[in-house]
Amino acid sequence: MNSLSSLDHAFHALGDGTRRAIIRFLESEGELPAGEIAGRFASAMPTISKHLKVLETAGLVAARREGRNRYYALVPGGLAPARSWMERHSKLWNHSLDQLGDYLDEQGS
Repeated sequence: MNSLSSLDHAFHALGDGTRRAIIRFLESEGELPAGEIAGRFASAMPTISKHLKVLETAGLVAARREGRNRYYALVPGGLAPARSWMERHSKLWNHSLDQLGDYLDEQGS
């Protein structure tokens, strides 16, 4: 996965429901230790650690160490590249659908 672009990493990270749930959890609770995050899921700690690593690699969360604990928090603006890509493509599709609608209206008259 190292050859992926930052946008690819973001979409890969967002493609998993558990990772999206972790993002929602951090969004509502703020910075939390990994153990507390893992406690909210039925998965084992190593599995949640892997999810957190994917989110960190994608630039969506940041980790800091305090003693034996790793704390995770959302990265402000971490979703901006994915949001920008979606907005750009949404505009393209909306424009294309508008043109198709205009064409169909012309054919129906």
